[in-house]
Amino acid sequence: MNIVIDKIITYIILIYCTIIELGAYSKISSKKFSFNSNKLIIILMTFIQFCTNYYINTWVKVIISFLILYFLFKLIFKENIKNTLIKTLFIFFLITSIELILSFLVIYVRFLNFTNLNLKTIIFKNIFTIILISIVQIIFNIKGLTKNINKLIKILVKDNLVILKVILFIINLFALIILMNFAVKINQTNYLLNILFLFIVSVLYFILLENCVKIEKMNEHQKILFEYISKYEKLIDKDNINQHEILNNLLILKSYKNKNSKEFNDYLDEMIFKFDNSEKEKLKNITKLPTGIKGIFYYKIYDVEKYNINLTFYYSKKLDNIWKYIGNRDYTRLCEIIGILLDNSIEASKKSKDKLLTIDIFKEKNFLNLFIENSIDKKVNIQNAKKKYFSTKGKTRGLGLYIAYKLESKSRNIKINQKIVKNKFISEVKVKIK
Repeated sequence: MNIVIDKIITYIILIYCTIIELGAYSKISSKKFSFNSNKLIIILMTFIQFCTNYYINTWVKVIISFLILYFLFKLIFKENIKNTLIKTLFIFFLITSIELILSFLVIYVRFLNFTNLNLKTIIFKNIFTIILISIVQIIFNIKGLTKNINKLIKILVKDNLVILKVILFIINLFALIILMNFAVKINQTNYLLNILFLFIVSVLYFILLENCVKIEKMNEHQKILFEYISKYEKLIDKDNINQHEILNNLLILKSYKNKNSKEFNDYLDEMIFKFDNSEKEKLKNITKLPTGIKGIFYYKIYDVEKYNINLTFYYSKKLDNIWKYIGNRDYTRLCEIIGILLDNSIEASKKSKDKLLTIDIFKEKNFLNLFIENSIDKKVNIQNAKKKYFSTKGKTRGLGLYIAYKLESKSRNIKINQKIVKNKFISEVKVKIK
């Protein structure tokens, strides 16, 4: 009688667990599922899993359980093989991990004797399953986690990341071996070894996830950078063409004998209409900047446009051969300082009423000068701004200028000077040219 009750309750609980697993999958998928429209598939796959649990007692059960879960997700969500496989591996590993930890606690404290199938054991076993699947449900309702999982999946489905896929396969193979060991032999010593292996696998998963997120961010940054390099170099090429056309048109105007004629005025108006482009940013000679600094400026231009900041940029052509006289260490420090100063200038100017930002790079005697001027909404105590963790942007901020001045102190050739003139914040960086 107890066996019949156990089977009925277990099957009902198994259907509930299957629905939760499908809900977890939907959190990391663009597609949603409906129980009513997939009722037959869920009942059938759950029945196969139920039979596997009761009638197979070897390590083969682990492989069959994984395949059932995979085909369940594939049939309902209809995603491609790569997406379904990676997501199934993640969910299967997570459920396995939680089950191992909870089972270890139960067996280690000798809470129940599972050799005797009585009503108490049946109730506890099913409560255990509900707790297990509820933990999974809670985890997949954490927005930050599901967002990172989606990033990981997006990276792994790309064909060029073979190494990451191999690492993920090894990690899951390792987890599968643990579960097989657990399925064949259950005792306290075995559980301790499983928990140790599980910890190692979890650490590997975390490292992989963290590195994948970093790679994705780097790819996004590079994509933005290349887009803006292409955009502004095309813009500059267009300016060069316009300059050539303007010169030709000026020569035509010069050829007019009667400068007061209607024909002359009409042609002049046509020129003004053709070449007027007041909305275009003033970015003179930006392509002449050296690698590194040019990349920083192009990337920051993305924020400038995003916040509708009025940018004026000027770089003197006379500086083309100057950069080679700056040492490698000083050049690296200069790149970091420029990045910090630009971040602060953009942050301040976007909050100000005028939203103005001026950047000028020029040579003065034996110094390379970088001049950054931005509008501000309120005055800032410059001395306080240099201190560690001081910030007007809230807590846990305020390391930028502190780091910039630390970099300055490590170099004999770089000097930073900052001042406020009326409603403008001015940063000047001087680099001594050897």
